[in-house]
Amino acid sequence: MAAEITYREGCSRDDATVVQHFYGMWVGMTYPEEKLAPDFEEQTMQFIAEARQFRQYKAFIAEADGTPAGSVSCQLFSGLYPLVFVESARWHTHLVVSLCRVICCDGRSHTNVPFATGS
Repeated sequence: MAAEITYREGCSRDDATVVQHFYGMWVGMTYPEEKLAPDFEEQTMQFIAEARQFRQYKAFIAEADGTPAGSVSCQLFSGLYPLVFVESARWHTHLVVSLCRVICCDGRSHTNVPFATGS
């Protein structure tokens, strides 16, 4: 029997789950574990707390039969340059999967990434 998939807005009780999902994302992208700060969990919890307080942070949790199976987080962007857009401005990205390529920081193109190949 297929698992029952549900989605819900996360809350502070879910922060530890989100931290583990961040960790899984970093390691899944082959970022070396030894290059993560020893206190990455505490730093990430602090990041979430500050984003919730100052940047309208939200998390959403996907559950399979009541067990967290995935998460997504979003917040107001506050990096790299001044925010000079009117409040109603929004970002949106759409990718045509068959045309996607992943460019690594070393400049090599890769197509063996599942979301880049559509597999």
